[in-house]
Amino acid sequence: RLWESETGRLRAIFPGHTGRVSSIDFRRDGKMLVSASWDGTARFWSLAVLETPPEQLSRENEQIWNLSFEKALQMLF
Repeated sequence: RLWESETGRLRAIFPGHTGRVSSIDFRRDGKMLVSASWDGTARFWSLAVLETPPEQLSRENEQIWNLSFEKALQMLF
């Protein structure tokens, strides 16, 4: 699930992982989200379904978590 950081509003549900999600990050171009799970998988999601521009969500995510998309990928591989 993806919530808006300021309001706590649920923005999207991305089903698929069978374990807890341990981290997420947005691709620099803001069109995709990557999630990593305790089930040992990483999944990539299209953000075309969101109302808020992905670029804004990406900036907010980097500010809150201090984690870029590239950094998250390095942690996975």
